[in-house]
Amino acid sequence: MDRFKIMNAFQIKLLLAFLMLLDHLRYIHGLVTPETAAVLTLISRCVAPMFAYLAVEGIRHTRDLKKYCLRLSVWAAAVYAGNVLLNFLFRVGAGTLPEAERALLYRNSNAIFTLALGTIGIALVLWGKRQKTATGKWAYVLSAVVFCFGFLYGEWGSVVLPFMYIEYFLQDKKILRMSGYVLIEIIAVFLPWGEPFWFFVFPFIFLYNGKRGPKTKLSKNLFYLFYPIHLWVIAIINFLVVTGRI
Repeated sequence: MDRFKIMNAFQIKLLLAFLMLLDHLRYIHGLVTPETAAVLTLISRCVAPMFAYLAVEGIRHTRDLKKYCLRLSVWAAAVYAGNVLLNFLFRVGAGTLPEAERALLYRNSNAIFTLALGTIGIALVLWGKRQKTATGKWAYVLSAVVFCFGFLYGEWGSVVLPFMYIEYFLQDKKILRMSGYVLIEIIAVFLPWGEPFWFFVFPFIFLYNGKRGPKTKLSKNLFYLFYPIHLWVIAIINFLVVTGRI
């Protein structure tokens, strides 16, 4: 079966970035039909969980877990700050635009925040295991708090958080891992904000060969840059379209 594992992490991320871009084109008012948007959204359901899977791989292979958590947190904060600034500028620039059209402008996507929470939650459990005092138990409690917060409020949180914990802690426990997948699907079906097609991630996992690909500063940060920048560019184009500037 190893002959089918033909893609490293960098190659998979390139493909995921392309799918992400296609999905987000629906944010530009009138660019794609509702039917096309539905198809693009469907085929992109693999993106967030696959980035979550690769984040777990990053936890396993990083030389400095604290630094890895910090990098994700800094990028999440940068995305949040950029969203706030852009939304402020849109609010000022929208003028007397009707409220229904104003709603088309604002975007608050920050999936990196969810990945950061999952990574920090797992790191807390690992840190707690190394402690011989009561401090370790508090690390477990804090990890549970981070998990619950991300589950409820993180973008894709109801899938990404449990998926990351399952992939890290149940890697060698096949039955429990499969049971966890089923539980995620049940939750995804019944929650109003659930993502029932998250399981499209598994073909990508099947193709992943376990290699990280290029190890440069650009390769480490390219997708952290691409994620917010492409969303902001799309949001700006949408603002220009909705306000009649183009």
